[in-house]
Amino acid sequence: LQALTSLNLNFRFCSELADVAPLGAGLEKLQALKSLNLNFLGCSQLSDKLQKRFTSKESFLAAVGA
Repeated sequence: LQALTSLNLNFRFCSELADVAPLGAGLEKLQALKSLNLNFLGCSQLSDKLQKRFTSKESFLAAVGA
């Protein structure tokens, strides 16, 4: 997976999703990643700063505090 260049994950309105820190840890290892789309809109168990769409690894990692 370290050669992965594009990742699109849609968790919109996933009410059971409470922790995305492990995803951040995994993304840090994806050095070849060029395109990212993570959608956490409406994930009510996440903090407000995470309930949005992320299109860069850096912005997502900053939001999760990685």
